[in-house]
Amino acid sequence: IGAVLTASNDQAGNSKKKAVTLKRKKKMTGIMFPGEKKSKADWFKIKITKKRIINFSFEAYGNAGLKVYIYGPKIKKSGLYLNTYKNSGETCHIGITKGVSKTLYKLNAGTYYVKIVRAAAGNSAVYTLRWK
Repeated sequence: IGAVLTASNDQAGNSKKKAVTLKRKKKMTGIMFPGEKKSKADWFKIKITKKRIINFSFEAYGNAGLKVYIYGPKIKKSGLYLNTYKNSGETCHIGITKGVSKTLYKLNAGTYYVKIVRAAAGNSAVYTLRWK
């Protein structure tokens, strides 16, 4: 018995304008299909109603790594690089940090965008993302 992944399993938006709202504590699934361009990205948006520390839980399965960026108020235009995941199947927890000390800091209220891309051409993966 096997499983087939289809585009309907992919809950991510395919551009910043089409970013899918990721509600707090809700897990969503994204898919990086084989054969897609390296530049293809998945997009989610989160809305923060008050200043708070944000932590992401990210779990990926695939043939190589994925990179995660966040964009939003007072974050430079190129985005803030969060981490690269090796697709180990283990849940990784990351927060927005600053400086060498990696101290977690609070984000201001507003709308933020999470962008997920391949770490290298040819990578494919299925992942889940959640924030709290």
